[in-house]
Amino acid sequence: MFKKTTLTFLVLMGILAFTALAKRSHREFSEARPLSKAELLALVAGDSLPENITYEIRTHGLRFAPTDGFKGLLSNAGAAAQVLAEVDKANVSETESYIADDSPLLEHLSAAGKMIRAQRYL
Repeated sequence: MFKKTTLTFLVLMGILAFTALAKRSHREFSEARPLSKAELLALVAGDSLPENITYEIRTHGLRFAPTDGFKGLLSNAGAAAQVLAEVDKANVSETESYIADDSPLLEHLSAAGKMIRAQRYL
């Protein structure tokens, strides 16, 4: 009898711990955080719907102040006019505190978006 009670108690404690961890991780992933340059450019290059991209910009904001050069990369990747307009009026929540040279990544994403739209997959 003692073993059955102990086993039941351990199973219930395991379920309780699992539930607490699941709620905590769900809360961490559901919190809105601003979009980075690479995330925004990947959405455009990946041919996401312009409405979805503008929604993401409007609800999450941007982690960077968009420059003319970055807007050129967005245009090259095939960003719709409404996406570019939303980028201009986007809420910049926090600027990137470090200076990382991610220009090769951004140029690659922009070129990939251009090739996807031209259906050049090789």
